[in-house]
Amino acid sequence: MLIIKKRMRGSPPIDYATQAPDHHFRPDDIRLSDAAKFNHSLMPNSRHLTDNYLLALAVHHAGCLVTLDAGIRIQAVQGATPQHLVAL
Repeated sequence: MLIIKKRMRGSPPIDYATQAPDHHFRPDDIRLSDAAKFNHSLMPNSRHLTDNYLLALAVHHAGCLVTLDAGIRIQAVQGATPQHLVAL
């Protein structure tokens, strides 16, 4: 968990967050068309693509997606469990 105590004036929040010791870059190395990773029938329109893609990346890299969107359905991503998704 990242707790921001003080940010240097003028530095973007993303720069500060990505310098945290527990931040890890996750490469963009899966395909949205991969039926082994996605239940496409549970992604009825383009509104769901980005959220489900990010969740699939978290599953693929044994990580966790933290989001403000409480409407993401883990069933749309093969192998996703509640531990892969934290909605704030």
